[in-house]
Amino acid sequence: MYLVSTNSEIILSEINSEKKKNIEIIEKLKELNITKQNSEKLIELFKSKEKVSCASLASYLDISERTANRLLLKLEENNLAISDLVKINRGRPKKLYKFSF
Repeated sequence: MYLVSTNSEIILSEINSEKKKNIEIIEKLKELNITKQNSEKLIELFKSKEKVSCASLASYLDISERTANRLLLKLEENNLAISDLVKINRGRPKKLYKFSF
């Protein structure tokens, strides 16, 4: 669907489904007080379908690991991320997150 002026200029065009989905995700993340810039980066990670650790997310978003941990917990509490525990040779198991927007 398009809205066209008398000069045949396109005034308004239909938003494609991917853009619409991105806008919906950004709105959900906005409700959780996540900035638009970080929301867009999280959408990129979601599309890559990669699992991320707290450390890798902190590096990607250029935030502290503590802030990344809070963000991931907030997403998990709101069913926007799923965590898996991965056993490693020593120390605590590592938590990996997959986004489920």
